[in-house]
Amino acid sequence: MAARCRRLLVARHGRIKPSVADFNFLINAASQDGDPFQCELWLRRMIWSRAAPDIVSYTTLISAFARAGDPNRAEKWFSRMQLRGLQPSLITLNSLLDASAKRGRLQAAEWWFQYMEDSDLRPDSISFCAMLNACAKAKDDTRAKIWFQKMCDNNFSPDLIAYNSFISACAGKGDVPQAEALLREAGARRLSPNLVTYNAVLHAAARSSTREDLQKAKEYLGRLQSAIGPDIVSFNCILHACARLSQVAEAERTLRSLKQSLQPNLISFNAMISVHCKAGDISAATSCLDELEARRIRPDTATFTPILAELSRIRDQRRITAIFHRMRQAGLAPDTSYPIAGSDFNSLRRPQREAEKKTGLFGWI
Repeated sequence: MAARCRRLLVARHGRIKPSVADFNFLINAASQDGDPFQCELWLRRMIWSRAAPDIVSYTTLISAFARAGDPNRAEKWFSRMQLRGLQPSLITLNSLLDASAKRGRLQAAEWWFQYMEDSDLRPDSISFCAMLNACAKAKDDTRAKIWFQKMCDNNFSPDLIAYNSFISACAGKGDVPQAEALLREAGARRLSPNLVTYNAVLHAAARSSTREDLQKAKEYLGRLQSAIGPDIVSFNCILHACARLSQVAEAERTLRSLKQSLQPNLISFNAMISVHCKAGDISAATSCLDELEARRIRPDTATFTPILAELSRIRDQRRITAIFHRMRQAGLAPDTSYPIAGSDFNSLRRPQREAEKKTGLFGWI
């Protein structure tokens, strides 16, 4: 879209200098394409051509970086806007709030909210939803409750986005009762829960350490299957709960159900490997690793760490070496913060360590 806009302007102006409105049109086109750096380039060209950027120019650029989750660049351009003597609008400050919220920078988001009030700009429902999102990203359910109440006190009726953010904040702490209460409250307000809502509740149950909450998570998954349909996140929440509680049979049933409608991803296989390793079944864990590689899914360090930990526990040197070879082939190094890659493994291998370094087997660690 931005390329087409450039061609139109060249055809329209030729050698005539574009106006502020023309540059704003190009900045907005790049923003709609999701390219904040192209927006930045057009604003710089605007300045170089001695066309004075206005509040629309800067707000569009700041919003583009906010959507990209880059609060540092958004704040940098806000400072430059202030140097030009331009006063921010509510949209500008909401964009800065959103940029901080997406990174979970709760204190920064609260600072921007206070700045908004000090600038005599009345926050709207978007401002409060951004604050709730910041609480969700920071996994701070206490602050989320405060901001939810502030939203109600300012005569804003919480919408489904606000409830989803509040439930996500509770999910971060594994607070299943609060998450379920909010789900019921949203229903009482005639708000139809969507996939994000149910996944947030599933996530809360998955972070819990009781079998009762695992059963609740399965019930919510059943509701999803009979209503709007679960996604990969829904199944992965159940798999993580099974891994946390070492429920191998339930994890295998969930994986079979997942394969019937969706394709498992790296997170799915990592959870299955973890649950098998906790049960001491290395053969099943390596079978999951084989299937992952057969599906051409690139493993990460978290894929191999549970296997190495279990092999270290049983002191199986041959298979430890084989797993390290597979990690090396995948271009990965062991997690040095984990005992298997640190003192336990090194002390186990110390008698042969120098010889292995000479052969190049472990020289990359």
